[in-house]
Amino acid sequence: MSIYFDLERSQISAVLLSELYYKTSMMFLLYCDKFKHIKFFTDRTLLQRNYFKSILDELNNRKSTGEIDLFIKYVNNIPTVSKNGRNRVQMSIS
Repeated sequence: MSIYFDLERSQISAVLLSELYYKTSMMFLLYCDKFKHIKFFTDRTLLQRNYFKSILDELNNRKSTGEIDLFIKYVNNIPTVSKNGRNRVQMSIS
């Protein structure tokens, strides 16, 4: 396993040699109280990164036109721009 620190993202990344080693390391870290704050993420492909950038651009464009309560929501692990549903319910009641 090799570990490196990404200065741009301020995060530590680990390159694991085998899937078995990855799974045992992950299980150890997940069940050890000392490391409960550690989260695991997969590397994003170029297509996934570009899609997320387009969603982020859409979110910023819609916010700049005056829409409020917008956020990025993951539906089946796919990011989409969504509106906060609580405010719509409150508006329909009053």
